Amino acid sequence: MRAFKLLLLLSISFAAVIEDRVVVKAWVEKDRYRLSLRVKAEGKREREVLKALTAADRAVRSTGLPYRGGNFTLKEKLHVDPVTRLPRRLGFEGSAVYTFLLKGPEEQVKLLEALEAAKKEAPFSYTITAAGWELTPEKRQRVIRELKRRALEEALKEVELFSKVLGRSCELKRVRFYEPKVRPLPAGAVQPKAPFPVKEDEAVELELQYTAECPH
Repeated sequence: MRAFKLLLLLSISFAAVIEDRVVVKAWVEKDRYRLSLRVKAEGKREREVLKALTAADRAVRSTGLPYRGGNFTLKEKLHVDPVTRLPRRLGFEGSAVYTFLLKGPEEQVKLLEALEAAKKEAPFSYTITAAGWELTPEKRQRVIRELKRRALEEALKEVELFSKVLGRSCELKRVRFYEPKVRPLPAGAVQPKAPFPVKEDEAVELELQYTAECPH
């Protein structure tokens, strides 16, 4: 994929300055499955909530799957009376957020089975907040390096073409790369029994802006 826009400026010495850009794209197979999950528990006593969160955490660890997060947050549930404005204690609630970097959705099944079994030990609920395929940073950087090489080769070919058209010896003077931004997975609750996200290729696009000079 290319975008072509030419700006030709003539200085006092009649040296041609050419500013243009090259856009290259590659479709790349995603190689990692990311799953974000929130565990929640409620109870009249603090220890009841901690017991439930601990049971869920133990289940997560038992799978041996790599993850980030897992820290507990615990707070008291209060209800403020609309008339008296006085708070009334309702118990406690807690949560923990996990992000898993998996090889595929098959490992998600293993995780959810472990959590379902742990519910028998202490009551808790969980919600999948995001799930989908993505590129690992290592693979993304390899692709970007290849795109930079392709973009630079394309820019050099264009500068060579300008030399022939203008009858001058044009040289590439300045280049600047604009790397694509990484798009996060869309957030939102996902049903545990919903179909797995499709493993689609991702389009990685790179733009190179350059300046060439063609002395008279």
